[in-house]
This record gives sequence, C-alpha cells and structure tokens, in this order.
Amino acid sequence: MSAYWPYSLDLDLDEFGLVEESRTAAFGLLKTVRSRERTSATCTLLLHGVASSWRTWAPLVKEGRRRGQALGDVVMVDLPGFGTSDNRLPHLDMATLGAELFALTAAFGYERINLVGHSMGGFLALDMASRPSAGRDRVASLGLAAAAYFSVVRAAQGHRSFELRTVVPSAVVWSQRLLAAHQTINRMGTTVMLRPAVARAVLSPFIAHPARVNDSTMRLLVRESRPESFVLAARNALGYQPREQWRTITVPVRAVFGARDRLIPAGDVREFLEVLPDCDSVVVRGASHMVHMERPGDSFAALFPEQEII
Repeated sequence: MSAYWPYSLDLDLDEFGLVEESRTAAFGLLKTVRSRERTSATCTLLLHGVASSWRTWAPLVKEGRRRGQALGDVVMVDLPGFGTSDNRLPHLDMATLGAELFALTAAFGYERINLVGHSMGGFLALDMASRPSAGRDRVASLGLAAAAYFSVVRAAQGHRSFELRTVVPSAVVWSQRLLAAHQTINRMGTTVMLRPAVARAVLSPFIAHPARVNDSTMRLLVRESRPESFVLAARNALGYQPREQWRTITVPVRAVFGARDRLIPAGDVREFLEVLPDCDSVVVRGASHMVHMERPGDSFAALFPEQEII
C-alpha cells in the first residue's frame, strides 16, 4: 500500500510542460490545462469529481513523474460550474457536456481519447464511452476512480430502499450537505469555513484520514465546493439506467475504489463488475472516496499499467 496523501494539489505547469487557457463552449468559458506540445493522436482526458477542479489530478501527474511513466498528452478541464469554468446554462446535461468535450479534444488535434474520471467525472466518462454516437468511437480506454454510481443514481431517483439502506450514498443527502455548507459559508464567512478543523469536518465523510491531510489542501477542497453545480449534475441521474447504458461499453476499462468509501459502497462495486466483468479493478485499503488523492501510488498503478503507458 502506497503512502497516504503524499502530494499537494499545487502543480507547476511549466515544470510539467502544461499550459492553461479558456475555450468557448456551450456552457460558457471552459478552463483547460493541457500538454504544451501535441506528440500523439491520442490524449488522456482527466475529468474531476464534485468539490474538485483540474487541480485534484495533480497527485497522479506527480506520481507519474516519480515513476518515470509519462501519461502522454494530457488534457484536464474544470467542468462547467466548477473551478473557474462558467456555466451559463440552467443545466449540466451529460450528453451536451460529453459532446463539448469530444469537440474540445478534436480542436486540440486529438483523434482518440483515454478517458479517466473521478466520481462525478467517472459517471460522465462512463456515459461518454457508452453513448451511441460518433464521439464514442473516439474513446480508446476508460479509467475510473470511485465511479460506480449505482446507489447515487437510485437515491436520486427516489428508490426508498436505497435511501433507507445507506445515508452517505444518497445524492440527495450529499447535495443537501454541500448546500448546508454553502449556507454556512454565507452566514459565517469564508474565513470560518476555511479553518482546518471546520474544513476537515465538512469533508470527513469522503476522506479516510482527514487529520493526515495538510491544512492548505483541506482549504483548497472547501474552496472548490460548488453545491449548486452538484445539484445540476445530480439531475442527470433522473431516468438514467446505468446497467443498460454501461453494459454497451466495449473499450478496456480499469477502475480503482477506496475500501472505506461511504459514497460508493461495496455492493456498488460488485454490481459494477457484474455489468462490466472484463474490467480490471483494484480496491485500495485505507482510502475513501478521494482515492486518487489519498493513495495516488496505488491508484496510478491501477489506472495506468506500465506496459500501456505511451
């Protein structure tokens, strides 16, 4: 088992050969961070989760450098309404967003995509890889961190048995928690919410060992919370049929889960592997929902097998 949360979320773009810019999309300006030079027709597109931005991929990028394994050409984005990206629309429709991301990578000159997503970003990646469209044919592989969203989808759809069986895996409960945090920020002020003890309390359901995460990282994660955007994202679950949708995926799939994840319970992991039995999966001990930041060494090994890195 690798070290717990060994990296900060800061990333020197020049050191890693990355550039940042904003591109116009249907939702407004979309913040992107990508490889300065295109060296391949295939890129790795990294999609973050809730209470996150492109910066939450910094630990995996740093871990790749430590291992001497380049990820090839990389594209990271702040999804609409998160980080510094706009969302000028009254929704965050996955089909629309997926089409925008396919168009974005094509504009950068990439013909194919290795999709990697965490949590909400993994849900989006699964949809992009399974949606019957010309875009789906451009997906070369799929990498997922804490993305078996069965309980989240069913809770959002009002399946009472799932709401009673578990609390944290409910999208409704999670959104209410984030909204409550946001209201607390408005009432008490950002300074109070950014106190390390308060930040750890807010994020403790999603991190196995909050006391072992440094203060600056906890503050950054609190700053990245966008409860209104999460509510818009959660609406994609209404009417969604993950088993039927995801069983159409034919590209190689790799997945990593945290053994202590209370948003993605063990039953969801089992169901995910029933739907995608050829998936290469790893469950990491001592990690929760932020598995790729908590245990980047184990997560990197699971998502980027050495023999497949270009």
